[in-house]
Amino acid sequence: QAKGTDKWLVARIIRQEMRALCSWTQQPGFPEDTVAIFGVTLLARAAARMGFDIRCRPAGLLAGLQRLYFQGLLAIYSSEGLDRLALGRTVSDLPAEAWISVSRLQILYGVSHATSGG
Repeated sequence: QAKGTDKWLVARIIRQEMRALCSWTQQPGFPEDTVAIFGVTLLARAAARMGFDIRCRPAGLLAGLQRLYFQGLLAIYSSEGLDRLALGRTVSDLPAEAWISVSRLQILYGVSHATSGG
C-alpha cells in the first residue's frame, strides 16, 4: 500500500517491468510458440488491473503452503513488514493463477504504449 508519490513510483516501475517482459517476448531466442505468460500470486486483484486474466486455484494443502510462502515474501519485501499482511484481504486470499496472452501483453505494453505513457 504505497502512499502519495510512492504509489505513482510503484505504478511506473510495474509498467516498466511489463514493457521489459513484452520486449523479451520479441527477442530472438524467445520461444516463438509461446502463447501466454503464467504466474501464481496472492495479489490477484492487482494482476487483473495490469491486464492478466485470473483463475482460482483449488483449495488444499498446496494452496495453503503457497499462501504461507507468499505471505512471507510480502512481509519480507514490504516496507510495512508483517503489518502489510493486515491490509486488504491478503491474509485470507488463496493464491490465484494469473495469465496473460503474449498478444495482449504486446497490445497493452508494446513499444507504441511506451512512448505514449499508456
